[in-house]
Amino acid sequence: MNMWGLPPRFLDMLEDGFAEFLDGLEDCEAMKKEYLLPKIIDKLLAEKKAQVTLLETADKWFGVTYKDDKAVVVEAIKALIEQGVYKKRLFDF
Repeated sequence: MNMWGLPPRFLDMLEDGFAEFLDGLEDCEAMKKEYLLPKIIDKLLAEKKAQVTLLETADKWFGVTYKDDKAVVVEAIKALIEQGVYKKRLFDF
């Protein structure tokens, strides 16, 4: 899983690149093309306009991309609650 922490000035770079992205689209592909953050950052790195610092973790990440992923993630979070990693009500203080 990727989690990005980006400075506010990055939004300007995104906006500039988005105009180029839209100009390069054919009508038939416009609804299926994605403006992907990893590709944008890779391009900025290649152009030496950005730098990235990688922070590693031993923790396991869970994500729900598809409807079928939900059950697996729910069970994994329940297990973490039972192990005491999370509280049952996360925001109780």
